[in-house]
Amino acid sequence: MKDSHHEGVLSREEIIFYPNLDLLTIRSLCVMLTHISVGLECSGIVSRAGKKSGLVPGDRLVMAAPGSFRTFTRGKAAATCKIPDSMSFVEAASIPAQFGTAWEILHEMARLRKGETVLIHAAAGGTGQAAIQITQYLGGTVFATVGSQDKKRLLMEEYGLPEDHIFYSRDTSFAKGVKRMTNGKGVDVVINSLSGESLKASWDCIASYGRFVEIGKRDVVSNSNLPMSSFGKNASFIGFDASIWQKERPMEANRDLKILVDLFESKAFHIARPLHVHNISNIEGVFRMMQDGKTSGKIVLEITPDSQIPVRDPLPRIMTCIQLTHLVEKTTLDTKPSFLMDSNATYVIAGGLGGLGRSIARWMVDRNAKNLILLSRSGPRLQIAKEFLNELRTRGVRVEAPPCDVSDAKIMAKVFEDLSRSMPPIKGCIQGSMVRRVSRYIISSH
Repeated sequence: MKDSHHEGVLSREEIIFYPNLDLLTIRSLCVMLTHISVGLECSGIVSRAGKKSGLVPGDRLVMAAPGSFRTFTRGKAAATCKIPDSMSFVEAASIPAQFGTAWEILHEMARLRKGETVLIHAAAGGTGQAAIQITQYLGGTVFATVGSQDKKRLLMEEYGLPEDHIFYSRDTSFAKGVKRMTNGKGVDVVINSLSGESLKASWDCIASYGRFVEIGKRDVVSNSNLPMSSFGKNASFIGFDASIWQKERPMEANRDLKILVDLFESKAFHIARPLHVHNISNIEGVFRMMQDGKTSGKIVLEITPDSQIPVRDPLPRIMTCIQLTHLVEKTTLDTKPSFLMDSNATYVIAGGLGGLGRSIARWMVDRNAKNLILLSRSGPRLQIAKEFLNELRTRGVRVEAPPCDVSDAKIMAKVFEDLSRSMPPIKGCIQGSMVRRVSRYIISSH
């Protein structure tokens, strides 16, 4: 535990998760899973919890935390919120990223008042629909942009938006429509995710004392220029990144999450529609669906014990598969190795009973190594070394661990001479031994 916000672990017996990663390619998926923090939200059941976390194993939770795309998710208690029995894991996992963003923007940053107007770009998406619901809940009037007729029809049917309040987002024509519908005044709040000239056109739609909230990334990363004239109307330009906010202001994020869960329980809000629930076995299809830009609503990935994840190896480009197995009532990832070692050969690890040596030995056994020689100066003297050798032998591995100082050529030659009579030829050796020396300095003063 690094601070007062104790960590809990969510088991993923019923993992529901939406990765906000539409810019990532399928080809790099296997790398993302192991090296990059993927995902911003999940729901599940507590497996372990810190004593001061206020949580106990078995609690049903929703959590907003980076790196939640995994079998077990570790997070701080401040990032979690208990969910009622009446709320499904699917519904809970749909709340933190999109609704958390929209609530913080409209309720806290923009301070939306009853009767004010809001322009919401990409309004048929998850964040867009969350912003529509929150705007209507707070008594505001919605203007929206979409990229297709189907998305326009969705907003009219689901949220009752008038047709003349919905504009096209693929060019800057929406700006004239907004000015026309507001009699040239503009809107009080803009939630912007467009870039380039469309961002500038949106900024031009701001009313006096308006609040412009930028949630897009492209112009921020490229350090684009912004016309200054709208500041003459006492307007505000605000940038907001939900992932940074969750990390740097966890108590505020937790406050908002608890408010939203209560509002969902009271049926004031509902999940973005349509809700696309996919088994993680179909993850490639899900990412391709996100790539085409035609998706509305929310995408949720669900992991079950028999799920299989297709993973593309970027080097040999061989399709392998990650098999999800059920172990002690927990869903775990069991990765298939990309290559196998010769089971009829012997592999030597100098320093094989140390921490690094044990890890290497397990890694080799996972890849079909059946004969190991683990060298150390003292042999399996410690209990942890004895338990480790028993572990390998129960997995069908022939393992020998004679005391051997590898810096003494005569002793090492004798060991290999003895073992060569009963073990297969040596095909690999890893030098993992070391000698640690600690220098001591005595400082005296007179």
